[in-house]
Amino acid sequence: MKHLFIVSILMVLTVSSNSLASQDDKNSSSAPTDARGMSGTPGTVQFTLSGHTRRVKTVAWSPDGTKIVTTSGDETAKIWSAATGALLTTIQGFYYMDRLCWSPDGSKLAGKTDDSTVTIWAATSGNVLFTLNEYPSYIKHISWSPDGSKIAVNYGDSATVIWSGTSATKLLTLDKLSGYINVLRWSPDGTKIATAGSRARVNFWSTITGEWLYFVQHTGSVNDVDWSPDGTLTASASDDYTIVIASASTGDIIKFLVSDDIYSFISVRWHPDGKRVLTTNYYGKASIWSTVDKFEYSYEPLITFVKNSKRTSHYQATPALWSPDFTKVLATDADSTAQVWSAATGALQLTLQAHNGEITSACWSPDGARIATASDDSTAKVWYITDASGIQDSPTLTEAGFSLFPNPTDNSLHLSFATENAVSSAVQICDLLGRTVATADIPAGTKEWTMSVGNLPAGVYVVRWGGGVRKLVVR
Repeated sequence: MKHLFIVSILMVLTVSSNSLASQDDKNSSSAPTDARGMSGTPGTVQFTLSGHTRRVKTVAWSPDGTKIVTTSGDETAKIWSAATGALLTTIQGFYYMDRLCWSPDGSKLAGKTDDSTVTIWAATSGNVLFTLNEYPSYIKHISWSPDGSKIAVNYGDSATVIWSGTSATKLLTLDKLSGYINVLRWSPDGTKIATAGSRARVNFWSTITGEWLYFVQHTGSVNDVDWSPDGTLTASASDDYTIVIASASTGDIIKFLVSDDIYSFISVRWHPDGKRVLTTNYYGKASIWSTVDKFEYSYEPLITFVKNSKRTSHYQATPALWSPDFTKVLATDADSTAQVWSAATGALQLTLQAHNGEITSACWSPDGARIATASDDSTAKVWYITDASGIQDSPTLTEAGFSLFPNPTDNSLHLSFATENAVSSAVQICDLLGRTVATADIPAGTKEWTMSVGNLPAGVYVVRWGGGVRKLVVR
């Protein structure tokens, strides 16, 4: 029996079907074993992942929340149980391994294992499934398509090759462009790829034909690109001290967000409402900006998350991240701590302090109840962020214009609209990669509507209608 949770304007409305489940269901070994079944004091360590002998470079949660993968300077990657912290398997002996990428369904991991080879492993066993090694150049970036059917690999000669996600089959080679590539991003529908780097351009390609489409021009190296959830806009972060908002269909520039200090931007992440972005600069300062105000150039963010420590010369900032429900922001600091901030007010909610070295990587669990951090101290840690047994207020910044009422008995979702629309409209349910996973056409004059969500796997979703956004959690 699934559990459905809805974010309303003022609180999380929780509808639990535990009372309808049999005792056998409750005791089943297939029941979720992540933080939803646990509770802990927010800001405390649940467990430490120990076993690496050198710096832990990266940490990443599996899409279903059941596993965590870490990579290290000790030439290993380790897969851990996210429920207990137990080591499940170790992948050994690859000097070049600096990050492993989960496939969208969580069944596979991809990573580079020498200068010009990508290896695909089974996430459960750690066994090698196949390798991609038919292109003679060193590897810089690896990215799964949103549906997991393809893998894009960017190489040192600036070419990008699209491979099959299920076999060692080369599908397309995108033309070479001079310059070092810093970032590679698929569009939400998987039909385009954006690449950007030292040439001060964001280039767009068709993943169907391999054709180069258009570009967005900066005046400095581009460090990050993100697609809006509906795929209509892109935001790019650059050393030229700007975030550029552009049309994803033409490349035409719509807006500039200009740094309010002397530090360039290293990352940008869209909010699902398509009206805000979260940025991080080279100093590590995180800010939320409006992308829809009336000015072509914006110099003042809506919110800046103020840190206390001073940046050191060797400190490498990590990108700030929205929580899965977009009510919080995770950022790291030069003092070996991570912070959790309110996305609505900018208030500091939690400081995570237990590492004995600089934090190198951090990520949210898919349900937003925990955070994992990796460090120079050769460990990764998992932290409680919310009390999984409680219902917490979750304010939003704008009225959504509709309400959601889950019915766990038949896995349906009832929608109530504040006003009757004069024309027909559509409700979209999107996953956190921006992919539309369910839609409903709402006839003109409708005030109430019911749609099935029984086919949705457990996870966090965004429900969009008429410019409003609400969160749906299926458990």
